[in-house]
Amino acid sequence: MSAAEACREVAAAMNNDDLADAITALGPDSPLLPAVRDEIRRRLEAANTAATTPARKEPA
Repeated sequence: MSAAEACREVAAAMNNDDLADAITALGPDSPLLPAVRDEIRRRLEAANTAATTPARKEPA
């Protein structure tokens, strides 16, 4: 497993509060920073998609 893959796994396991703390605490040279940014972006896009996609109506 590469360092980038390990960082992605760590970021994916973080809760939202941990991600917010990480984005403010990590320095620009941190290998974890890109993974944290990507995970935040992924979660925001998923939340946006869920909020803008109409719910399917099941047939009666």
